[in-house]
Amino acid sequence: MGLRPLLNQRVKKSAFLEMIIVIVVLLGISLFLLVINKVWSDIETPLNEGLSGAMPNNTDANVTKILGQTGSTTLALDSLLPFLIIGLIAFVMISAGAYLGHPIMIFVGFIVMGIVIMVSVIYSNLYKSISETTEFSATSSSLTISGLFMRYLPYVAFLIAIIVVITIIWSKKGGATGGY
Repeated sequence: MGLRPLLNQRVKKSAFLEMIIVIVVLLGISLFLLVINKVWSDIETPLNEGLSGAMPNNTDANVTKILGQTGSTTLALDSLLPFLIIGLIAFVMISAGAYLGHPIMIFVGFIVMGIVIMVSVIYSNLYKSISETTEFSATSSSLTISGLFMRYLPYVAFLIAIIVVITIIWSKKGGATGGY
């Protein structure tokens, strides 16, 4: 009995469902970046005025410089999005490589893949509709990388699905241990 049956039960439920997690995480991170940069651009000037007025005259702190560095740091998070996507794709590939289910599950996987692509289209359109509102349009133009990934999210989901299918097929042909 031991550990092997428990691992097989857990692994059978994973591979394709992690793609949905990847899509949800991408939407969440992109919307988070959009909102945090919008909020920062709205409060930076009043915060600068308030802190500058509250600082003693003999201080060496440059509030404007410090707040400017903070604003550029929130924009720098946008450039880290490709690394997040690479990590999520690696996560899905590792899960797919460990997928030791029955061969019929590949057809269930194709159905799930279709659902994931439909969800990614919905999320891509949702991000587009939010980012094109008058409140977020200026902020969205400064977040070029996350906007690009969210615009092409259905293609990213399809690419991840193809990688998962190739990994599962490769593992069934003897590239990985396990079997049916």
